[in-house]
Amino acid sequence: MKISADLTKWFSSIRNLAFKNKDGFYQIPLVSNSPELIIKSLARMPYVYNDIQREVFGTNNRFVDAEVPYQKIEDGLWIFHSKTYYKKNINFIISKEDEVSNDFYKVYLDLNSNKSSHKNVLLNGVPYSNSCWVLQKPFDTTSYCKFKGCKTTSLVLHFNEKWLNNVLKNQLFYKKSELVHFFKSKAKILIISEESSITEKLKTRSKELFEKKSNRLDHIDDWKNLALDFLCTFIDKFNEENINAKMYEFNHPDRVALAKAEKILMDGLHQEFVGIDNLANQVGLSPTKLKSNFKMVYGTSVFQYFRSTQMKQAKVVLEKNEGLKIQKLALMFGYKNMTKFANAFKKEHGVFPSEVSMV
Repeated sequence: MKISADLTKWFSSIRNLAFKNKDGFYQIPLVSNSPELIIKSLARMPYVYNDIQREVFGTNNRFVDAEVPYQKIEDGLWIFHSKTYYKKNINFIISKEDEVSNDFYKVYLDLNSNKSSHKNVLLNGVPYSNSCWVLQKPFDTTSYCKFKGCKTTSLVLHFNEKWLNNVLKNQLFYKKSELVHFFKSKAKILIISEESSITEKLKTRSKELFEKKSNRLDHIDDWKNLALDFLCTFIDKFNEENINAKMYEFNHPDRVALAKAEKILMDGLHQEFVGIDNLANQVGLSPTKLKSNFKMVYGTSVFQYFRSTQMKQAKVVLEKNEGLKIQKLALMFGYKNMTKFANAFKKEHGVFPSEVSMV
């Protein structure tokens, strides 16, 4: 990609912003119009290298230790596999260069870990699960923060509008999904929590391809299959989460608040219901608006959604643990009264938990 004189001057100006401390986070500007520009912008940052022959960029300084191998699979389709350790709190400042084409979407798996109990990642100020999927549209400028001590492995797929229309939209798994609503909506980002066991399988396949000794282009079909499997797994997760198209009718703050509310409920399945007023206060919505928006998207009330999911999880635990006492199961899900637990279980499954344990 040819870099104009104006763009070179612009690169120089953003380089001066690198690693400035603001609000407890060191700033790293990231120009994200395209995979090429991401590589070139980061390679112009202090202490960052780009090994063109090995197709890998990275750094090891007092802020981060990172290595990011990359691969152009075909026109309009790239893949990055990054491994990063954050020595300081880092805030990635996403920006765009107006004079350069900007039509790349980005889907990535993020697996974060931290030895301390400290949170690992914030997206627009909202904490997310250690493992998550993220789908970003072009022009998205979500604030992306990582905390000191966080170790992150990411598998990132970049594809442009042409590849989306000519390849992805012709795939059967895409045609059968509701993801089309997201692409037609005004929403710029989609985030879904994931199990680390799922993320690891895909990242292992990617790592094996990057580590092959022969020319990576000799395995182009493997790269294409990985990309499609990657997107298929993401769409399966999207369908599994049953994300309603109406979710994208809300403005961004309300959409983020609703996603945060659902996550709080799922994180609290092993305790008593948090309560509408408390939940509304945590996500910054009025109780009335929270109840209305939640039912519009999920098709049921907040409490019914929580109770139904909780009882489904209770049944899974019961079936996997032969001989588990019902009283202990009830306590596992925050019920001190075994009768109330048994009644809630029957309302969801049509049988009492004791009947399941006898099967």
